[in-house]
Amino acid sequence: APAPDDGPVPPTAPAPPPNGLWTTPDAVPRVGIAADAPLSMSSFADLARAVRPTVVNISVTQRVVVPTSRRDRFLFPFMPGQPEGYENRGLGSGFVISAEGYILTNFHVVDGADTITVRFDDGTRLAAELIGADPPTDVALLKVTPEKPLAAAPLGDSDALDVGEWVLAIGNPFG
Repeated sequence: APAPDDGPVPPTAPAPPPNGLWTTPDAVPRVGIAADAPLSMSSFADLARAVRPTVVNISVTQRVVVPTSRRDRFLFPFMPGQPEGYENRGLGSGFVISAEGYILTNFHVVDGADTITVRFDDGTRLAAELIGADPPTDVALLKVTPEKPLAAAPLGDSDALDVGEWVLAIGNPFG
């Protein structure tokens, strides 16, 4: 008797293109693991290696102004040059979702930032602009202007997942 049909078995990961980058969403392979396939840590290592060029480090700065009060002026009249504020710095992670330079990150990483800088796996740094955000879900969309098309990670379809299936979050908040 024929074996029951459990549906299509996802393909194995193809080798990356010669330059190591997939620059269009259609060119990025969809990698899956068959339900009965043995799992190993190399399964994750291969996937992480494939998407590494799409993962970015995000650094932000925010100027915080400290208001002076009458008490400060009364107590410290002979101490000119007291700082009126300071610069907050933060780090986070994100990933490129389009060759044109759109990047997804967490909203809490860029919330209130005056400057946003994105550093890519090859060391390239680009200024980014906050394009959109959804604070309740902690998601933000950034835009950089690259000189050449960027490698982009495909977005998955959470509706296509079953409870108990593996998912992988990849990031690099500390560079």
